[in-house]
Amino acid sequence: MLKIVLTTTLVLLTGTPAVASPADGAAVTTVARVVDASGRPTFVEVAARTVAEERRRAAALPGSTGYATEVPVRVAATPDDPDRPLQWSLDRLRGDDLPAVDVTGQLVAVVDTGVDAAHEDFAPGQVRCDLGTDLVDDTRDPDRDGCVDPQGHGTHVAGIAGAVSNNGTGVAGLASGVPILPVRAMDATGAGTSTAIADGIVYAVDHGATVINVSAAGDYSAVYDTAIGYATAHNVPVVVAAGNNGATGNQAQWPASAPGAVAVGAIQQNGTLAPYSNTSGAARITAPGTGIYGLDATTGGYVYKSGTSMAAPLVAASVALYEATHAGATTVQVTQALTGTAQAGVVNPYALVSAAVPAVTLSSLSVSKRARITVRVVAFEPGTTVTVTETYRYARKSVFIGKTVALGSARVSRAGTATRMVTPVQSAKSGTLTVRGTGADGSRIVITNRVTVG
Repeated sequence: MLKIVLTTTLVLLTGTPAVASPADGAAVTTVARVVDASGRPTFVEVAARTVAEERRRAAALPGSTGYATEVPVRVAATPDDPDRPLQWSLDRLRGDDLPAVDVTGQLVAVVDTGVDAAHEDFAPGQVRCDLGTDLVDDTRDPDRDGCVDPQGHGTHVAGIAGAVSNNGTGVAGLASGVPILPVRAMDATGAGTSTAIADGIVYAVDHGATVINVSAAGDYSAVYDTAIGYATAHNVPVVVAAGNNGATGNQAQWPASAPGAVAVGAIQQNGTLAPYSNTSGAARITAPGTGIYGLDATTGGYVYKSGTSMAAPLVAASVALYEATHAGATTVQVTQALTGTAQAGVVNPYALVSAAVPAVTLSSLSVSKRARITVRVVAFEPGTTVTVTETYRYARKSVFIGKTVALGSARVSRAGTATRMVTPVQSAKSGTLTVRGTGADGSRIVITNRVTVG
């Protein structure tokens, strides 16, 4: 069976602006820019069945100089959290520029060492002790609700995702004030078991989590595959730290390597990959992870920590922001959006919530059959041609050789859709399928999808 993992990357090679055009079905508003004889502009909202049709209607209005897409704005104020200047991670991710997003309907599960619900930088009731649990066999949490953290790791992770901003206290979370589901699965030394982590993932799904963060790593256990498969089947993304053994063996880590996990590597303040960040191949995306200032449960104050553990909650928070603005998104769509908006592999929450992501869908996924590639992206100019290529690696005398094969082309319809039947050249190997075309603004667009056989 051919298993398709959609890790879509959008690259605008020329032209501006460097933002993906919305796909049909996206929740966008199109306006026409109409200018009268005196030069005075008026902005007229245009509605139609598809975004492509909205744009055509906008351009056809008398006096129209073209279309524009309505985007959210907010006051250009810097959060008043006194330690916000110490958070280079939010500078890197444009955290202060994010449009206002209502995250109260989201629930970020933190499967970790517990979460100190009483920390000053969480809002009352933000950490959902009424839903939390403790899966550790010790006496540190008498209420068994996960709302204690004798180790401190889980509180730091939860604060990165959701510490309240603009409260005049401490730091700012990327998804400020997002509700946290505490699932204590590791003890006061930071140790736990694969079964506890897997149980925690299942528990989080069953108790309403919309995204799950697991900042833990270890060896393989089949329980990870089962637990993450359960979460994926319920459209709950599981964001996992890739692991910190990049400079000490770099062996694959779990649950980051489990099918369906969104594995996250760490970058440093200079933008380069942190030397400790695992590069064995599991990581789909990166985020700031070195020198991250955040909540300290052991003192009630704040502390710097480093690791892929710190990078993962920035991605989990980004998922919460995306899901809050894209109701009903599947785990595949979430993953595609994360990678499709990433800049040089780094998560881009601003683009996630302010732009739609082009989509490439594949069907007829049997190894013995041809695969239908359907490109549904208004970013491609109707009437132009997209081309499809396959790049794969194969072993020859213990040396991996790369090869790219042209699979054909397809014309983009007026609805912005192109379909191409292809037969993968190396159906028993892993590789990528790439679609190239011309954007509506004249830019060249490249969308790449990783294909894995298994």
